[in-house]
Amino acid sequence: MSKQEIPAMDVQNILGFKRFKKAGKPAKSKKVLDGETCLYRHFDKDGLLLYVGISLSAIERLRSHRRYAVWYRDIATIAVERFPTRWEALLAERVAIEDEKPLHNSPDWPGKWFTTEQLDGFRAKRELERFCESRAALAPIGEG
Repeated sequence: MSKQEIPAMDVQNILGFKRFKKAGKPAKSKKVLDGETCLYRHFDKDGLLLYVGISLSAIERLRSHRRYAVWYRDIATIAVERFPTRWEALLAERVAIEDEKPLHNSPDWPGKWFTTEQLDGFRAKRELERFCESRAALAPIGEG
């Protein structure tokens, strides 16, 4: 997983140069659904979490939010995390919605697709990753 923050104005400027393609989109293949998927978080100027979602392209998804989300103009910062599979991104999205309680997400989305064991297992995996990252950051140079 990699994290990246993009100022919303930069993203919105990028979006102004391309048109969102509505019709003629090809059907999603299994390969696409199994590929890398982004989990994104939209924050307002005060750092309040507005919305959490997943997409193959966070920028393309932002275009859709621009058209339909009443909170779109409140976006100040976007944080993007990449996952190797859509399944992992869906789990991360579910956990983020439950734990972080974004202002504009439905608390039941993405549904009750996951068991409590799957969600707790994912949370444990994330905690272990964070612990390992913090230990690596504290390790003196030359130690691995």
